[in-house]
Amino acid sequence: MSVTVVGTVLGSFATSPGASYTLSNVQASAGDILVGWYSAIHEEEVFGTTTCTWGGTSLTKAQEGADESDPIRPDFSLWYLVVSSGGTNDLTFNPAIGSSSFSPQLTVFKITGETEVYDTSVLNVGNSSTLPSSGNLSVAQADEVLLALVVGFIDIGSRSWGGSFTSLQQTDVGDPAGGETIIDSAYLIVSASGTYNAAMATYPAASWRAGMIAFKPAGPGPAFLARPNLYRLQAVKRASTW
Repeated sequence: MSVTVVGTVLGSFATSPGASYTLSNVQASAGDILVGWYSAIHEEEVFGTTTCTWGGTSLTKAQEGADESDPIRPDFSLWYLVVSSGGTNDLTFNPAIGSSSFSPQLTVFKITGETEVYDTSVLNVGNSSTLPSSGNLSVAQADEVLLALVVGFIDIGSRSWGGSFTSLQQTDVGDPAGGETIIDSAYLIVSASGTYNAAMATYPAASWRAGMIAFKPAGPGPAFLARPNLYRLQAVKRASTW
């Protein structure tokens, strides 16, 4: 299995209402998973009308959130698609906001190599007094792939992931107002069921929003696979009566 960053689309520091964001020529094969991760600083957002599409196919919204009490914190939405028919298409996100957005970004990921289905996801928000953390996510079986995401604003500095997460992306994006958008992502393929939390071990003083999305194998779970002898015995018994 592999997890890769397909690309990132950046808006200007102040982007007018109604803007959409497109990553062109996103290639995916049947069974691949595309994940779209959007964030920005909004003074206002109209929830429930956002869309994300790959060609003519809509992605499913896993999570969406914002901290409207403090507009310096980014709005955030997380989308996914299990590709049924491969091809190359533009991936477009329309945030449907009611005011200007500041330092918007859309990052697209692709998971390949094993048939997976969506399991669960989580979002979290914080400020300069705390290290970014996705919040707890419980998974039911081994071999689930966890994709962790953090976007921060205002400051840059040293960042690193804690635990066993493998870093995918660490991007610093300057803006005309002198602030900074910082984008980090990582992944983990779990070896056991349980509760996981993707956390940064080091991070600069910045408002942030973090999240994590989990995908599980599409086939039978470990409980089924642990009983092959029982099924073989039943098959032999049935055959002996023919």
